[in-house]
Amino acid sequence: MVARARASLRAMSTAGSAETDDASLVGPEQVATGVGGPVVAGGGWRSPQPFPLRTAAAVFLLLLVVAGLFNFVVIQKLPGISPVDGIVYADALDRAFDFRVTVKGDTMGVATSEYIACRGVHGYDELGLSCGGPYPDTFRGLTTAYVHPPTYFFLTAGVVKAVQVVAPGVYAFDIARMVGALWFAVGALLMVWLATLWGARPWPAALVMVALLPTPTGATTFSFITPDSMSLMVCGGVALGVTLWWRDRLPAWSLIFFGLLTAAVKQTYFLAAVAGVLLIAMLWWRQHTRPTRACVSAAVFVGAGAVIGLVGWDLIKRFIEVVPGDISTGPDPFAVSLDFNGVAQLIFTAAADFPNEAAGPLLAVPPAALAMSMGFGLALAAATGGALLYRSTRSDEFILAASGGLTVVFGGLLVSLMYLLSSGIFLPPIVRYIFGGIPLVLLPLMLATSSRAVRVLLVVLAAVSYIGWMLYQ
Repeated sequence: MVARARASLRAMSTAGSAETDDASLVGPEQVATGVGGPVVAGGGWRSPQPFPLRTAAAVFLLLLVVAGLFNFVVIQKLPGISPVDGIVYADALDRAFDFRVTVKGDTMGVATSEYIACRGVHGYDELGLSCGGPYPDTFRGLTTAYVHPPTYFFLTAGVVKAVQVVAPGVYAFDIARMVGALWFAVGALLMVWLATLWGARPWPAALVMVALLPTPTGATTFSFITPDSMSLMVCGGVALGVTLWWRDRLPAWSLIFFGLLTAAVKQTYFLAAVAGVLLIAMLWWRQHTRPTRACVSAAVFVGAGAVIGLVGWDLIKRFIEVVPGDISTGPDPFAVSLDFNGVAQLIFTAAADFPNEAAGPLLAVPPAALAMSMGFGLALAAATGGALLYRSTRSDEFILAASGGLTVVFGGLLVSLMYLLSSGIFLPPIVRYIFGGIPLVLLPLMLATSSRAVRVLLVVLAAVSYIGWMLYQ
């Protein structure tokens, strides 16, 4: 069994190169034409693959159609509110419809109460409300969405308002859930572009995005109202910025804007900046094609952008809050005591749960989709583990796997400790906390799609998952 497992890992690790044309295994001077012009390989084992605008448009359209149809199906099967902070996110969106920012001390709005009463919250029993009201003030408690910047809520509200011009009778919250397909398609397109810069072909790389969407984590992230629907855009965008800098496409100072982007959408996305710094460090350590000073400058710009964004948003929150800063919103039901004896379990909890967040008691997902999601997780683990065990430490696959793996394994605990320092509450690591490292973890599998076996596997996983969702009662 051990020998068979090692053989499987070795096959996955070499899949990214076994069926790649000899011309793609080149030195640092190889140039390929892609979106925006020539791209310098920058010392990697693989040259970037062409990604012309026509192909990019076609990939985006495919991803948008697939995500739109999937979200429509999920809304029909699961019409209620996401159990993953869906109530407070819906309330923040409702305020954004009226150009209002959720601030500390705000209570739940009437529209949100109606949404809860009429649709319910998945994973929770009867909440004591009847559709149509009345909605007592005692139920409309304090919202906690003020901790997040309003970027997602205002952008989504803008799209919803635009759709309502041509479809005024459609429920606003359902439109907002459909908008998640747009954010997924944009983020997935950035991921495909990123993968081509590392040597993957665009259409096979897009298969990984198509297979990710119907997993439980994909459904809770892109098919419900949540700022996490922008996770691929933001976290993948940071990895893309670092890669473009490494390929001599962007100046180092521009990376500060990618760091700022992480704090502009959600505080936990600072982990994407950490992943970016790790990627720069790994590239410098293993490929030695840039001076140490240049790499340090790039890492400082990424980190500084994230820190400036975090501090800036914290100051804005304190300025606009409507109540004193010591207000208590009650004990957090997910808070636990910090037990260092169980630190190993805490480290691996979030990584082990991806891509099955909220599946089971909180969110009823099709058994077929859950099973295929486990297969997708195993494929990710095989691609990452194979790259670490069987690829050269100077190879792109090893660098990506090491950077992403470190971020995903330790990132959840890092975010939990950040919350502990800022609020005095320890929240155990969950899948959402490690989204900053997910793009780098996806890349080894996207590179492995040069193997026909991997492509067939992804098609099977995706097809069974989508059919499972359509047939689910």
